[in-house]
Amino acid sequence: MNVIKNPNIENMKTILKSLVTITLVSIALITLSPGCAPEPECQSQPWYADSDGDGYGDPETLEVSCDQPQNYVADNTDCNDNNPNIHPGAVEITGNDIDDDCDGIVDECETDADCDIPGEVMACIDGFCQVMTTYYADNDGDGYGDPNNSIVSGETPPNGYVTNNTDCDDTNATVYLGAPELCDGIDNNCDGIIDNNTTDCQAGTMCLDGVCVAAYTYYQDLDNDGFGNPDVTSLGSDSNPPSGWLRWAGDCDDTNAGINILAQEIMGNGIDDNCNGLIDGDDVRYIDTDGDGYGSQDEAAADGVFNNLDCDDTDPNIHPFQIDIPLNGIDEDCDGEDASY
Repeated sequence: MNVIKNPNIENMKTILKSLVTITLVSIALITLSPGCAPEPECQSQPWYADSDGDGYGDPETLEVSCDQPQNYVADNTDCNDNNPNIHPGAVEITGNDIDDDCDGIVDECETDADCDIPGEVMACIDGFCQVMTTYYADNDGDGYGDPNNSIVSGETPPNGYVTNNTDCDDTNATVYLGAPELCDGIDNNCDGIIDNNTTDCQAGTMCLDGVCVAAYTYYQDLDNDGFGNPDVTSLGSDSNPPSGWLRWAGDCDDTNAGINILAQEIMGNGIDDNCNGLIDGDDVRYIDTDGDGYGSQDEAAADGVFNNLDCDDTDPNIHPFQIDIPLNGIDEDCDGEDASY
C-alpha cells in the first residue's frame, strides 16, 4: 500500500519542532541570566565603632546592619577606642600605668629589661614591674628591723621583714627605738642608756640594777644648818642620805646657816631669816606645845615659834621635816598621808 505524504503536514511538523526548541532555549537562557535572578535576602550583623582606626572595635558602641558602616569594624575587642596604640596584641609598655594590650593587666613584664624606667630601681617580679626596696629582718616580731640583716625585694615585704631598721636587739620584742623603758637591766628604748626614765616602777620607787626599789629624795645642805635646799635634789635608794644631804628641805638660803625655817627673825637686817617670806616683819609667834620647834595654828601671846607648820603639836616626832615611816598609819612629815614604799 502506498502512503502518500501531504507536504503541508510535514512542513507543519517541522515548524512545531522548531518552535519547541526555541522555547526551551529561551527558558534556559532566562534561567541562567544573572540579571534576571532573584536578589538574595539581606544578612544583617553587628558592627563596632573604630574611632581610633586601629582595626579593633569598641564593644560598647555598635550598629546592626547588612552593610559595614563607615568607621565600624566587625571586631569588638578594643579596650580603649580613643588610642590607636591600645588594642589586643599591642606591646605592653611598663611604667605607664596603662593596659596597652587589653589583657586586663597593667604593666606586666617578662624580664627585668621590661622594667627599665629612668630614675627607678625596678625588677620584674611575678609578672609585674616592682620598685626594689630594702627590707630588714624582724625576728622578734615587734615591727622594728635589724639594721644588720637586710634584703632587697619588691613592693611587698617578704615574710618576717619590715622597712624599719631601728631595732637594737632583734631577739627581744620589748626592745626597739621608742619602746617604754622598763626596769629590767636592758636598754629597751635603744637610746644607749640602760634603765633610764623607767615607766614600770611605781611612785615612790626607783630602778636600781634592774629592780624597782624604794626611792628617797635628798636635799643638799651646804651650810650644815640642818635644812636642805629645795632646789637642789637627788634621788637615792638608801633611807640614810649621804653626807651633806638631808631627807627634808626648809632652807631659803643654803649659804647661810643662820637662815632657815626655825631661825628667829632679826629685825633691821634686811633678811628673811626664818624663811616665811617676810623681811624684817613683826612676825607672829605660835604656840609650840611639844617643843619640836614647829608651832601649832594657835598664836602665842609672847613666847613661841615663828611658824605654824606642825600638824600634831602633841608629838615632837611629828612635824614637816620629820622622816615619815612607811605604812604605820601616821603622817609624821605632815604631808597629808602616810608614806608608802
